[in-house]
Parts: sequence; C-alpha cells; structure tokens
Amino acid sequence: MAFNELLHSMEQSAQEKREDILENARASAEGILADAQKRAEVIRDELVATAEGKVNIKKNKSLYLLKEDIKAELTREKERIYDQAFSQAESMLGGCRNDPRYEESFARFLDRSTENLNGRIVVHVDPVDEALCKRCRENSSLEFEVIPDRKCAGGLDAEIADKGIIVRNTLESRLDNARMHMRKDLFGFLFGE
Repeated sequence: MAFNELLHSMEQSAQEKREDILENARASAEGILADAQKRAEVIRDELVATAEGKVNIKKNKSLYLLKEDIKAELTREKERIYDQAFSQAESMLGGCRNDPRYEESFARFLDRSTENLNGRIVVHVDPVDEALCKRCRENSSLEFEVIPDRKCAGGLDAEIADKGIIVRNTLESRLDNARMHMRKDLFGFLFGE
C-alpha cells in the first residue's frame, strides 16, 4: 500500500503543481492582457490625436482656400461692376455733343490743353468738332493748326509739332484718366471700402 500511497501522493503533488502553474499562467496572461490593453489605449489615443490634428489641418487648409476663392470671386465681381460703371459712362459720352454746354466745355478743353504750349501748336479733333475748334481759335490769342484726324466722342489732343509733346484732352482720355485716378474713391463709394 505504501506504493499506492506514494503514487497517490505524487499525483496529488503533480496536481497541485499543475494548478500552481495554471494559476501563475492565468495571472501572467491577465497581466500581459492588462498591459496590452493599456498600450492599446495609449496607441489609440495617439492615433486619434494624430488623426484629429490631420483633420484640423485639412479643415483649416480647406477653409483658407475657400476664403481665398471667395475673396477672388468678390474681387472679380467688384471689378465687373466697376468696369460696367465705366462702360455705361463711356456709352453716355456719345451724346455729349448734344448738350448745350458742350461748346463751352470744348473751349475750356482747348484753353487748358494749349495754355502752356510754346512753339508750333497742332490741335487734333474729330471732324465733327472741326468748325467748333476753328471758331474757338478765332476767340483765342494763340495760333494753332486744326487737323480733323481723331475719332472721339468729344474734346481734342494738342501737341507741339516739332517736339512731340502731346496733351490728351478727349472725353475718352479724360474718362480713362478718371478711371485710373479715382479707382480707390469709386471702390469706396460703390463697395464701402
């Protein structure tokens, strides 16, 4: 019986060791699993933070590009309105000669254009204004030649023939000058800037 008791004792001892080993393995597995879960949470948090950062960068870039597109579109629309205003003004120039004040304005254009010119003065006009210019010459102390070689809505160009100095004073050149110099004021008036 001693052999059976010894065998039984060995089996019991082996069973206890097996249970100890299994318990240690379970505890070790639970520790490894807990560590893995903690590391997974850290990795997940890092990935979420990285993804949020990328999303924010992409969102900010998209917003910036959208704002720039809106600004560009707004600028194009302002330019279109500005150009349309000057196109309308230019189309209205055609009727200036019908205004009773045109002769007086033409005489002032002529005086201002020639007042500082010395030498042989040549005045270029539209053929429609040739007779008016010659009448104005009769009332002027200046001598100048009238050449009807311009096509314009009104006004004139004066030059010193030998020096190539030209004073542009047509309605179109005055409108172009106003367009360049009044841009800021007109944008402020039209768009409140």
